[in-house]
Amino acid sequence: MHSDLRQLQNKILELVEYFDAFCAKYNIEYYLMGGTALGAVRHKGFIPWDDDFDVFMDKENYNKFRNIIREKLDKKKYYFQDENSSENPLFFCKLRMNNTALIEIDTQSRIMHQGIFLDIMPLDNASDNLFVRYIQYVCARTLSARTLGEKGYITSSLLKRVLIFLAKLIITTGVKSKLKSIIENSNRKETKMTGFFFGRTKYRNMFFPQKFLKEIKTLDFEKFSLPVFEKVEKYLKITFGNDFMRIPTKKERDKYPQHAFLFDVNKSYKYYLNGLENWRKYNGVILPNMPPHIEINDSIQSIQKYIKSNNVWFARWVSDFDVRKETKFWYVICDNVIPIDKLSKNTRHNVTRGLKRCEVKKVTCQFILENAYPVYLEAFDNYTGYLKPNTESEFLNEYSLYNDESIWDFWAVFEKKSSKLIAFARNKIEYKQCELCTAKFHPKYQRKYYPSEALFYIMNNYYLNKKRFKYINNGSRSVSHDTKIQSFLIKKFGFRKSYCKMNILYSPFVAVAIKFIYPFKFFIMHLNNNFANKLQVLIRHEEIRRSFYRNL
Repeated sequence: MHSDLRQLQNKILELVEYFDAFCAKYNIEYYLMGGTALGAVRHKGFIPWDDDFDVFMDKENYNKFRNIIREKLDKKKYYFQDENSSENPLFFCKLRMNNTALIEIDTQSRIMHQGIFLDIMPLDNASDNLFVRYIQYVCARTLSARTLGEKGYITSSLLKRVLIFLAKLIITTGVKSKLKSIIENSNRKETKMTGFFFGRTKYRNMFFPQKFLKEIKTLDFEKFSLPVFEKVEKYLKITFGNDFMRIPTKKERDKYPQHAFLFDVNKSYKYYLNGLENWRKYNGVILPNMPPHIEINDSIQSIQKYIKSNNVWFARWVSDFDVRKETKFWYVICDNVIPIDKLSKNTRHNVTRGLKRCEVKKVTCQFILENAYPVYLEAFDNYTGYLKPNTESEFLNEYSLYNDESIWDFWAVFEKKSSKLIAFARNKIEYKQCELCTAKFHPKYQRKYYPSEALFYIMNNYYLNKKRFKYINNGSRSVSHDTKIQSFLIKKFGFRKSYCKMNILYSPFVAVAIKFIYPFKFFIMHLNNNFANKLQVLIRHEEIRRSFYRNL
């Protein structure tokens, strides 16, 4: 549903009111930027045909805002979309409003929060050396091409499409970090000029004096009084030219199309996803966001669109769940809890010790955000394969998504004497089944305190006996890495392999690549580097996929 543009602007103002109060409460400075600053000067509010709201922050305030908003945000009403993340690959962050929709044409098939938003842009120092400053600009433009490709940017320009494709191909994670460090290197010293490097502004209009940041005033913006530079007119002349007060013609306005392909101030973006809500993005692939016994009915054409828009290698889903015939793919489930006196002697002994030495209890998402990252980090010491732990920022950003207590359960294990957190779990609850999404254990405490035995015994009884769920699901066969948790559950707690058919649809590039590399799988499987490990995951998936067609 397309609401009236003024309705959208009024909804954005609700978001602005919260943002402004939040920044005031935590002493965070910001300034209206670009078209929003122009609207304040020329229209005392929104430019009548504009559908977005942008602010600047210097780097110190920007980082402060990002750190505080993760912890203090009202998550029932709002959503923080951090920069350089799987949802938002761009180098600025967004504050979004829940239960609304603002869907852009190049994000309509992306798995991400797509509520009404405002943009928060970080300023970086521009080098006083003009040559170095231009290098900063070129690095930023190169990175922008890479991130626009990740976002799914749509353009009719053949040159732009080629450049975006090449950027996606050439700029690896390491190159990306190096380019970013070149841009930010001038932040270590005082410079005369500053600017936002990642916008659409041309080089000659991008930079303005640092001293503008030190002289602030407020201007009327609709019903609010909001901060701008004291010399805002000089800033607008630099950005838009000397005639910035002139109302542009429709032809001129059309050069800067509106962000919204579709917006709705009353309904969540989820209402418009058309099947996309059944999927999630994980480690470069898209997977069903539903329990395995729920069939995926999306068309192949729809799934192809999801793959392209989310910039992933392939989509994977299952059918024929829990068949009797053994297959090369399975889920590990438990549908019948074993009483403690029926467990093996060794398991019974370990459970008893675990319950004596550990305390297992349900906790909140907020507790996990505040306390669990050290355990998460330590748990990766037991992993093999190419997967690396998220940074603390990435961890917090990911786990902030799981605050809906009607869907997510969190459990924690504490060492009783010290009350130290030594393990935690995150479970998804839907369709009368429990998916054990994550269980992380501090390896130092595993052998002496038996937190895993205590945790799974308590959770099994809770979900299967108390809640009367159909089954507990520990996920599918592990292809990328082995945490040994599935074999542990099968051996100790009566979990079993629930066989099914694995379906895969590759991106066009990966479909060609797999045909080329598969004949050389023997050699690739003996390599040991990050890129080879990713190829090995592809090869294992292809081996499983082909097994089903041999059996037809």
